[in-house]
Amino acid sequence: MDKIVRENLPVTGIPGISFVPPKQTEVNGNILSNPRIVPDNSMRAGQKITWDCIWFGNYPQAEVISSNSKYTALPESFLQTSDLIRDDGLYQMLQLATEWDGQGDIVTGGNKYRRIKKNAATYTSTYFTYYQWKSETEYHYFKYQPIKWRVLSVNGTEVFLLADKVLDNRQYHTKYEPVTWEGSTIRSWLDGYGASYNIQNNDCSRKNFINTAFGIPGQQVIKETFVENKNNLNYGTDGGNNTKDKIFLLSESEIYTDAAKLYGFVSGYDKEDKACGATSSVYAKAMGTCVCADVQDVNIENCWWWLRTPGKYNTNAVKICPDGGISYDVHMCHYGVRPALNLDFTRMQDAAFSHLWAYAGTVCSDGTYEEFVRYIR
Repeated sequence: MDKIVRENLPVTGIPGISFVPPKQTEVNGNILSNPRIVPDNSMRAGQKITWDCIWFGNYPQAEVISSNSKYTALPESFLQTSDLIRDDGLYQMLQLATEWDGQGDIVTGGNKYRRIKKNAATYTSTYFTYYQWKSETEYHYFKYQPIKWRVLSVNGTEVFLLADKVLDNRQYHTKYEPVTWEGSTIRSWLDGYGASYNIQNNDCSRKNFINTAFGIPGQQVIKETFVENKNNLNYGTDGGNNTKDKIFLLSESEIYTDAAKLYGFVSGYDKEDKACGATSSVYAKAMGTCVCADVQDVNIENCWWWLRTPGKYNTNAVKICPDGGISYDVHMCHYGVRPALNLDFTRMQDAAFSHLWAYAGTVCSDGTYEEFVRYIR
C-alpha cells in the first residue's frame, strides 16, 4: 500500500467547552487521530468535525444493473455516483450464474456479489422514498465493496470505529415485547450468536453481519468489547446487563453526553447534530431503509438508524433521525444498521493481517470528504 501523506488539521476549542487533544496511532505509515474539532457558527451544532477513515471488511453495497435499462428503483436524487454499476456483461453473467450459495452469494471474476428478491427485504413500500421493487420474483444484484469506517477514538493501538454509512436494515427485535440489548435479535444478528443469546431464540450463527462482512482473519483483529448498557438518560428505562460483543450499536451515552464529545458529537440532547447524520448504501435501501426527502436543511440521502439504548419503555429503542436528532420507536420497526467495533491495531500490523485494512481519507460533518480508493485483497 502506498504511504499517504496528508496535512494535520488544527484542533481548536469552542468557547466554554473543553476538548481533549487528539490521540494518534501510527500503523503501516499512516497516522490515525481522534476527530478534529473546530468551531463553526454555520453548523447547527456550532462545530465542524473531521474524522479519519479506514477501509476494513466488505459488504453488499452498490447495485449491478444493465446499462441499457432505465433505473426505477430509486430517484436519481437519492443516488451517489458510485451507487450503480452499469455493466451489461456483468449483469447478464449474474443472471445466468448457477453457483449461488445459501446466503445468495457468489464469487466470480475475483469479486463477490449478492442477489436478493423482494421477500428478503425487512420492509417494502410503494412510497417513493423507499426502494421500488418491480416484482416478487426478480433478483436484484449487489456487489460486495470495502466498508468505510470513521475513527471515533484512538487509545494506544485500539481504535474505535463507526461505519461511515448505514449498511443494512433490520428490526431491533422481531417481536413486540420488553427487551434489552442483551436479549435483542439485532445483537445476535450483528455478532452471529446462536438461539440462546436472544429471547426469541433466533439462531443467527449462519446468517449474520459479522460473517458476511469479515472473514476469519478479519474477525481475529476485532476486539471483544465490554459493552456498557446504561439506562435511558431521560426516562431511566432499564438498559439491562452489560455484554461483551465484537460488533455492536452505539449507545445514547456515546451520542450526546460529555463523553461523546471525544467522538465528535455534541453534548446536548436538544441539538440537531449533522455529525450524527448518515447516508445509506443501495443495498441498505433495497433491504428497507427509507431516505429523507422532506426535512429542511437535511441531506436528501440521510436516513434513520438504531442505537442500542432502550427508549421510554423497554418495547422501544432510541434511533437517530436524518437531521441528527434523537427519537424513539418500537423494536419491530425497520431502521438502518450502522455497526461499531474496536480494532486491535497491534495485531493488524502483523504481516498476516496488514492487508486487511487501508487508510481511506477523511470525512467532515459539513458533507465534504477526501477519499483514497482501496481494493481489499
